[in-house]
Amino acid sequence: MLLAAAYYGAAKLGQTLQYTASVAAIWPPAGVGIAALYLWGIRWWPGLLLGEILVNAELLFNDSAIPLGSLLGQQAGNMAEMIVGALLLRRLIGPRATLDSAEQVGGMLTALVAGTAISATVGTVSMLAGGVIGDGEVPTFWRTWFLGDLSGTLVIVPAALVWVQRLPAGARPIRTWEGGLLIASVAALGVIAVSIDQSVTYVAFPALIWAAFRFGMRGATLAIAIVAGAAIGITAHEVGPFFERVQAMARAVEEGLQVAGTFVAMNNRVSQSVPHLHVHVVPRRRKDGLRGFFWPRVRYTDDAEMADYASRIRDVLR
Repeated sequence: MLLAAAYYGAAKLGQTLQYTASVAAIWPPAGVGIAALYLWGIRWWPGLLLGEILVNAELLFNDSAIPLGSLLGQQAGNMAEMIVGALLLRRLIGPRATLDSAEQVGGMLTALVAGTAISATVGTVSMLAGGVIGDGEVPTFWRTWFLGDLSGTLVIVPAALVWVQRLPAGARPIRTWEGGLLIASVAALGVIAVSIDQSVTYVAFPALIWAAFRFGMRGATLAIAIVAGAAIGITAHEVGPFFERVQAMARAVEEGLQVAGTFVAMNNRVSQSVPHLHVHVVPRRRKDGLRGFFWPRVRYTDDAEMADYASRIRDVLR
């Protein structure tokens, strides 16, 4: 039950960065599942399955646009991802690996890439078969799914593998004044790297190097997790007042019109008599005919229908 709760909690965190259907910019549950099965054994798969059922049940009842068959296919792919990923980890790096050699790190990367590719492929095929996505969306959908799962595993799995081990002899513990200073520095530089207009993402590198050289793998994995959390959180939510309203409108269109998702497109200057910036928020349904930037234009039957649509969106925005 604790494993199911951990998986469900990680899934809810990932859904805050949801892209479309059940695909997110980063998917921590993949890392939680692979790490748990690697460390404690494949026999713990029922806990992950229970967590998967809870997550997919919410998607089924809260988003009726995703068919049951697509969710079952997605669930099968996610379970295969975690089981295959854990088995490959055990085969390639052995049990209780400390990731202290290039061979072990390479083996871990191979296992994680293979496992996440399975989930992305099975999930994309399932969504395509259910009409959730169209043929033209497959490459972007697969890439986003794969990178989201891979990002989640690259943050969670190395940290889990390192932190469950006993502190190696001679290693410097993080619970010292220097460790506290390191954590504060990493967090501050991670925020600065992605929150100002200038391209200075490299400012976090000195703190990451400090963490690795002074505190070993524990320091390195903790620092990476902090920087990744800061970058993802700020990128997802600090979008400025204009695009905060765009995000709110997209959610209102989905909820108010009961559609599967939205297509958001921005345009400025080109083909405009008066140069200006504007954004299209287009409701999406399965097999709705959207191809690239072009979507089917359908006129309202009358003013009453147009007013009804506006009212439903307005009610959600209030």
